Amino acid sequence: MAAGSTVSFVGRLLFALLFLSSGAQKLQSFNVTTGGPVMSLMAPKMDTFLGHIKDITHIDIPLEKEHYVLLLGAAIFLELAGAALFLANYSAGAYMLLLFTASVTPVIHNWWDIKDQNAQLVELIMFFKNIALVGALLFYLGGQARRLRID
Repeated sequence: MAAGSTVSFVGRLLFALLFLSSGAQKLQSFNVTTGGPVMSLMAPKMDTFLGHIKDITHIDIPLEKEHYVLLLGAAIFLELAGAALFLANYSAGAYMLLLFTASVTPVIHNWWDIKDQNAQLVELIMFFKNIALVGALLFYLGGQARRLRID
């Protein structure tokens, strides 16, 4: 393995570990019926997010609370499968992580809705960390596309 390939692999490994560890933690406590403990965090934030969508667009998204578990299952799948594929240097993994991060970030890290200043600061940091992750994934995909054209 050439030095550049080793550096690239280590970079992908470190990046993917964030998603692999987070996804594994969610999967470990996931319950097909209730969603598990993550649902107690996700459900109220999802309700708030859907409320904002309705206030801004006047569109009521017909998503029942009992279907939130499907969204959580899909998020866990995108996070774990995307990280594994990204680690293996497949662009599909980067696209899956993009979809996961871009869809989860405004729902879960809604710093604008939080009144407690310390909690708001934590969510603000997490929000912009995720924005940076989206940027890194776009950078990766842009580099992949350029390499594919040259080869």
